[in-house]
Formats: sequence, structure tokens, C-alpha cells
Amino acid sequence: MRENENMKDSTMQTFFSINLKELLKKNNLAQKDFAAGIGATAEHVNAVLSGRVNLSTNFIKKTAKYFKINEMDLFTLTYDASDASELLKTFEDDEYEQSAPHLKESVIVKIPYEDAELSMGGGAYVTRTLIKNYLGFRLDWLQSKGKPNSMAVFRASGDSMEPTIPDPSIVLIDKTQKTPIDGKIYFIVYGDAIFLKRLKLDKNTGRVSHYISDGLNGYEHEIREGEHFEIIGRALWFASEL
Repeated sequence: MRENENMKDSTMQTFFSINLKELLKKNNLAQKDFAAGIGATAEHVNAVLSGRVNLSTNFIKKTAKYFKINEMDLFTLTYDASDASELLKTFEDDEYEQSAPHLKESVIVKIPYEDAELSMGGGAYVTRTLIKNYLGFRLDWLQSKGKPNSMAVFRASGDSMEPTIPDPSIVLIDKTQKTPIDGKIYFIVYGDAIFLKRLKLDKNTGRVSHYISDGLNGYEHEIREGEHFEIIGRALWFASEL
């Protein structure tokens, strides 16, 4: 758009309004103070936020410069999991009633990509976990699978879970899902190593009796009494390069 040209796309203006409101809230900033900072009136800022006036390129540029962010960040609903959950509450407001379903589908959550590597073979020992990057997922999809605030993505290597999970893959895990379900795949600690394995429950006790390697003809490894065993979380999704 040319300088001072107005934006008439209602969806983009709604995204801008949502993001600006979140930025004001996160920075504990009043509309009048923000307005003074970009050389606008509080009345004009309020009108932009409520959609009573169309956005101008000048207003967009000044807003991005003020908050030291990219202009495009003002038009994408990409948030950390905790911020995204809070954002959904704002969609319950009357002003978003008609567009709420569409908005919910547009919210992208940044899930941390942690540097611990899960083994689908001989196991790997991990002493610390650092966030390498983030992967984006739709919030409505994540909420249908578990708790986004407790999810992380890991790299899994080894061929013992093929063809179910190829080597290598990235795997999405929910760390709150620690109650074992027979036949489901979990990120586990056994002894001094971590694995990504399918679990088998004892039909009588309901406890985990074996972990299974899909790629080894369904080989069942017994969980021996006295060995350290811990469920870190359940695997929900994976992706692999072709």
C-alpha cells in the first residue's frame, strides 16, 4: 500500500486490533500514552481498535516502530501457548461474536522445540533440556489433543519404531499425559536412558509391563522391577522429511 493509504480488509484490521490490544496489555500501556508515543490522538487509537476507522499504512508503520517489531507481526495471531489461551477469552466479547470461529482457527501457537533427543533405538541419556526453536501449530487443533501449555517438540532418531515413526522424525509430546494407555506411544525414561516407545499394560494390574519396538517385529522389552521407569509424556504427532 502507498503511504497513508487505508486498509479495508476487515479480517486484517481485526487481527491488527487484537494484536495491538495484546501489546498494550503486555506492556501495561494506556491508549493515550501509546497515542502520544506515535503522534496520534487517543480518540484515533480508540477508533482504530474498535474498527470505526480504516487502518493507514502510516499508522501501521508507526505502531511497528514503537513496539520494535516487524509490521507483519501485527497481522498474524502467533502466540506462546499461555498467551494464546488468554487470547481466546477475548473472543468471547460481543465485538468478536460473529468472527470468533474464524479467529480461533487463525491462532497459531509456538510450541518449543527442545534439544533433548529421543531414542527409538538404544536409548539416550539427557541431563538438561534447552529450547532450540519453536514450531507453530493451530491452537484449536492442539486443544483437541491435550494441553498446549505443557507440549514440546523433540527430535527422535533410530529405526526401532519404523514404519510407525521414521528415522529421524520430530515428535510432539504432551507432558501432562502421564497416565499410560495400552498401545499408545510415550516418551519414557527407563534406567538411565530415554526412549520413544509403545507401552503395554498388564491386564491384571493395569501397570506398564513392557515397552514395544514396532520396528523389531513388535519386540516387547520387559519393565523389570527395581529399574527406574518414568513416563515423561505422550506422543501426539510426528513429522519426517521425505
